[in-house]
Amino acid sequence: MLSLIIAFPKLEDAKKLKLILQRNDYSVAGIFTQGRDVLDIADKMNNGIVICGYKLEDMNYMTLKDSLKPGFTMLLVTTNTKVESGLVKDVSYITAPLTQQKLLSAVTDITEEYYKQSKQRRDRNLNRPDEDKALILSAKELLMRKNDLTEPEAHRYMQKISMDSGSSMVETAKKILTLYG
Repeated sequence: MLSLIIAFPKLEDAKKLKLILQRNDYSVAGIFTQGRDVLDIADKMNNGIVICGYKLEDMNYMTLKDSLKPGFTMLLVTTNTKVESGLVKDVSYITAPLTQQKLLSAVTDITEEYYKQSKQRRDRNLNRPDEDKALILSAKELLMRKNDLTEPEAHRYMQKISMDSGSSMVETAKKILTLYG
């Protein structure tokens, strides 16, 4: 199951959400009021859902979202006014007033979508031709040598580059091998 990170400017609000989620068998990794604390714990995890308010003590939701590594999804709790005025972009959201049912439904939907996409990625990777696997492995090995990275760090780096550029892992591997090779 995906771990949840909760971040709100008021710690009391975060604690209330944590109780609701834990009572419904969700694992909450932590509750925070600052984005930098969310990023610190997220860096120690592979994936999860960040449930947050529009503005934290040190950053807004978009800055936090853009700083999260691949594997994390955000669920924004906001107002209808912010949504209608176009201030909410590129993120899943639920609007206040927040109900237990609305929260649980949104978290369930995000979790199901995450696992569906993970399965699709695994299936694509299993069906990847051996020559593509070799290209990706060569690129990772090159990154590990040149940048003193571990294999998981090199893999995450390639995933991030792929996602940011909208290219496949194979295309990213070819670019890395061309640039560094």
